[in-house]
Amino acid sequence: MITTSPVVPTLTYEAEVHPSADPRPGIKIDPEVLKSLNTKEMAMELPDMPLENPEESYFEGLFPKGQVHLIGGPSGAGKTTVAFQIYKALSNIDGEWLGRKTVPAAWAYISGDRASNSVRITQRRLGVDFKVFSLVDLGMVGEDLITAVMPRLTKFYGYRPNFIYIDGFTGMCPQAKINDYGTVSKWLATLQMFCQRKNITILGAVHATKTKEGERYTNPRQRVAGSVAWAGYSETIVVVEPPEGDKDDGHRKILLLPRNSVSDTVGMEFNQAGDLQVSTSSNDAKGAEQFVLGNIVAQEIKPGEEFYYLRIWTKAKEKGVNRRTFDRWLAKEVENGVLVRVKKGIYRKPIPVILKEKEEGTK
Repeated sequence: MITTSPVVPTLTYEAEVHPSADPRPGIKIDPEVLKSLNTKEMAMELPDMPLENPEESYFEGLFPKGQVHLIGGPSGAGKTTVAFQIYKALSNIDGEWLGRKTVPAAWAYISGDRASNSVRITQRRLGVDFKVFSLVDLGMVGEDLITAVMPRLTKFYGYRPNFIYIDGFTGMCPQAKINDYGTVSKWLATLQMFCQRKNITILGAVHATKTKEGERYTNPRQRVAGSVAWAGYSETIVVVEPPEGDKDDGHRKILLLPRNSVSDTVGMEFNQAGDLQVSTSSNDAKGAEQFVLGNIVAQEIKPGEEFYYLRIWTKAKEKGVNRRTFDRWLAKEVENGVLVRVKKGIYRKPIPVILKEKEEGTK
């Protein structure tokens, strides 16, 4: 069944010019690109729109607003499938993705390397429907992302998008110099500044590094192709990893790698409809359940708060976690000091040492 994103009303804002500032120290922004941010056309199509809460994320702990994020993986790994799941979550008031609640967003899809009819095949398979701004269809391949592509999105969609997924993101890097640290860092720093000033969030699809079987970067944020600047100048990175070797059994590891919060890994697998779902195999399911349970506590319980066993067990049961797995997980969390058993049936989430010191310092 095809589902359509709710209608997003057209938004209008007064253009406001802010003094330029590099989002990262030591990076010199191209003056020509910087000048283009204040052109009359850009001001009309995408006026400056300061973030009301710069620390707010679209997903709890993931994708902070007004930033550039990456989704990486080899061709055919399922990056677009994951992106469409994110779209579904962002298109609902009570959206949720992998146990994380979402904030609704006005979505836009820029295809830098696929025609729209190719994207629609994937859309039909996954039951989603939205317009595709295809650079291939429009003869805009190679055009500058900020000065040529972004100003046209509002007219194309009929509303001002604030969450933009970009397929073929690396191909938009100036002169295709994806391995050149200076070029990549300068371009991403410029995009970061653009996103912060316009209140736009970008999720760019990139390829994974080519490695031999059994060889992978120890730091998972470096598992995207090209210069290390891709990871260094991006916020949240999602890596979609298929099994190693030639045999693809449909299982995937989804690495969630935010810059400023705890990283997570969840096992998923393709179902018969070609969509990714939390894996039911023993190894993957164990990791997935731990992921879901950890997020329940992160979302429901505040540091220092006491809670009843039944409160969290009810939430876990709604997520499909069985009682035996839940009890084992709870015992392990108590053993590791993540949770404290106050008395029978009552637990407490400790206040982190850093937070405790900060609170004491304000008294």
